[in-house]
Amino acid sequence: GGNGGTAVTLTGTQTLTNKTLTAPNIASANLTTALTLAGAAGTNGQVLTSAGSGLPSWTTIGSGALTFLSSVTASNSATVDIETTFNSTYTNYLLVAADVSLVTGGGTLQALLKINGTYQTGSYRTFLISGDSSASTITGTNQDLTAFANVFVNLGQGTRNGGFTMLIQAPSDTANIKPISFNGSFNNNNGQITTVIGSIMCLSGNQAMTGIRFQVSSDNIDTGTFRLYGIANS
Repeated sequence: GGNGGTAVTLTGTQTLTNKTLTAPNIASANLTTALTLAGAAGTNGQVLTSAGSGLPSWTTIGSGALTFLSSVTASNSATVDIETTFNSTYTNYLLVAADVSLVTGGGTLQALLKINGTYQTGSYRTFLISGDSSASTITGTNQDLTAFANVFVNLGQGTRNGGFTMLIQAPSDTANIKPISFNGSFNNNNGQITTVIGSIMCLSGNQAMTGIRFQVSSDNIDTGTFRLYGIANS
């Protein structure tokens, strides 16, 4: 028994002819002890990986290139500050902003860097390349030694929102000024789609950077989610 077919009793010398063995039908498997393969039970979080032939083996799942670190959500906010987990764990960080819009609309989304424990309000150099669906030309804008760095100019309100990705390089470096690059798109206050590629540098940035702030002059950030990720060093 146990093979799902007919029980056969052999006494003396017997010849089996045309006996069909039926595969067992297991409705559900209930393992009450650890599953071991080649004497190994694996560790918490591991999965079985096929070797192509022979027994599979236990494998640790890789964490991937990006590790989620923190998130800030704007809600009629005067400022949005991302100040969590900037340290030497990762050489580079990725900030992803989505559904960013203003309360009134028409203002400029600005960025400030927290250097050596203080948000800097001067010595920014910014370069933007932008164009929108109402024009056939691309515009380059250079800002030298300003009080803040422009990210989106003439950002809209409500459903006229936008998003961007921002690469933050070596925030814990205390020997060099840190370059920041970004790209994104948004609906401007005139209802046109705008694409922006930009770079930011603060001349006070040769100390550790521990935060980045987004604000709008004479307006609030109505909506937006800002997520910070660490990029794997290898």
